Amino acid sequence: MAEFRRFPCEECERKFVRPAERDRHWTDVHHPSPLWLCCERCCWGSKHRSSLIRHVAGRHGMGIRRARLEADDAEVKAKERSRIVRDKKEERKLMKVMELEKRTKYKERILENKIAEDEQEPEDESFSIELLCIQFSQIKIN
Repeated sequence: MAEFRRFPCEECERKFVRPAERDRHWTDVHHPSPLWLCCERCCWGSKHRSSLIRHVAGRHGMGIRRARLEADDAEVKAKERSRIVRDKKEERKLMKVMELEKRTKYKERILENKIAEDEQEPEDESFSIELLCIQFSQIKIN
């Protein structure tokens, strides 16, 4: 039987009788499709256009041409959903980057303020000791 399998997968050692089988294996195993094609008439879905065509033609009693048109529409909608999801992921990444930049700027400002405080001349120690003594003497102990 192995002599009939002359279409090898480029990423693993499996061989297939037909190129379509090899292609389906490649998309299922090595590069799963993020697209999910949904039937507009029921809740059924598949990753493969051919499965959707077969489903629509058989389950809903349509001809192959009409089923292919529905599969084309489903593919367009799936690509649009995928684009929206991808855009949302990009937006989240951008928001994380902006938040990280805000945090780093805030930390830099804090560091600059600490450096500025350290550069100021210290108060006269005798004055601050006298002030503490005055405040301590004003405390009443019962």
